[in-house]
Amino acid sequence: MKRIFLLGLVGLGIISTFIFQLAFVARHDFYVAHHFGNLIPSITGITYVFSGLLVALWLILRNIDKKYERWLKIILLGGCVALVFVAVFTHPTRSQDIYWSLLLGKGFSHFHLNPYTTQPMVLEKDSWAYPVLTWKDMTMIYGPIWALLVGGVSAVTNSLTVALLTMKLVFAGALALCGVLFWKIMALLDIPIIKRYQLAFLLAWNPFVIQFALVDLHNDVFLALSFLASYYFLLKRNYSASMLALLFGGFVKYVPWLFLIIPAYYLLRDVNQGNKRFVSLVKVCALGVFSAWLLYFPFGGLRPQNLVGLSSQVANVGFPTQFLPGTTLVSQFFGMSFAQNRWFGIFFALAVMAWCLYKNKKVLAYTFPIIFILFFGTPWFQPWYGLWVLPLLVLYLPMEVIVITCIFFLITPELVSPSIAAIQISAYTAYLYAANYFFQLLKKKNPHVV
Repeated sequence: MKRIFLLGLVGLGIISTFIFQLAFVARHDFYVAHHFGNLIPSITGITYVFSGLLVALWLILRNIDKKYERWLKIILLGGCVALVFVAVFTHPTRSQDIYWSLLLGKGFSHFHLNPYTTQPMVLEKDSWAYPVLTWKDMTMIYGPIWALLVGGVSAVTNSLTVALLTMKLVFAGALALCGVLFWKIMALLDIPIIKRYQLAFLLAWNPFVIQFALVDLHNDVFLALSFLASYYFLLKRNYSASMLALLFGGFVKYVPWLFLIIPAYYLLRDVNQGNKRFVSLVKVCALGVFSAWLLYFPFGGLRPQNLVGLSSQVANVGFPTQFLPGTTLVSQFFGMSFAQNRWFGIFFALAVMAWCLYKNKKVLAYTFPIIFILFFGTPWFQPWYGLWVLPLLVLYLPMEVIVITCIFFLITPELVSPSIAAIQISAYTAYLYAANYFFQLLKKKNPHVV
């Protein structure tokens, strides 16, 4: 029971830190805390506390026994409920993105302004505009499902509080679906039950996931849901459903469409009846085209003007301090523009995906291309992009690698630039392996030490 007690203690530490953030860091006037210099030390301190608690969680989880299964289920679900409750009532502390989206959604629902052609500065006198301090000239860059979601939420209320709370409940539901799919995938892969609980805790109690998915409300959580659903249906050999899951994710943020190649490849390879597989592929393509026409219809239909924001971001958005080392190397060596660097990343990702499919490595086909895109082809790296494939990475990477990766996501780039973070992560890596060595040494000398 000592291990269960320690696990509960770490959970209380994570919950308490989020409560501290709610009470003393998150601003109740909707301004984002990281925009204020006097709050940066508190945000930084919280980040390092989260990092330490994540390390402690890893050290405890790897020594949990199967005999505690009943307690593990109770503690896991209880901790999730508490974390969701606190996060739902915490205003965003590190990103204003949700306010930017809701403002454009309100412009669409209340004033009939197309978010794909309307700059937020047009709505600067609106009561929802003041928390939006940057990107005032950026039109909607996301897919129509996201635009309709924020437009629909803003349509039913004039209160930013109600709109924000509604969005948080939607996100909590999306995270819950991710959890269900993740558990089902582990069952399909015949992962031992104790390992399932270890991985579930590592995701569900992960401060990085809670912060960026539920506190700051980044729509990347829907990409996580899309990739999980696609991989789940791929394992079930339901390739049409796998493609539809990626289509859904692409209508939130366009990245998943790149991965339609994976279920299409297995459909063409594994389905015996030639006519059946081509008919299935045509049906999915037709449904995708029809969905695009239907979803973009409220915004004037499929027209180039609705891609102005996206094309502008591809061509112009980037900053050297936001580069990961691979992007810095590629950009400086080849002298690429931001747009060229992004296209290089996509080309590289497709090559990696082809190799994974050739080797029949399904989960790698979903994850390796994104890793290469983020490392080599993203001049505007943001930590919440890690939400896309973190649940799939957890399935095969060692837990200590996941911990190091999540610490990196927590501290960069808003608190520390990626280049500086790389140095800090090296220090964290050395610390983790030193802690692991010390723990094993202590355990050998005294087998009762937990």
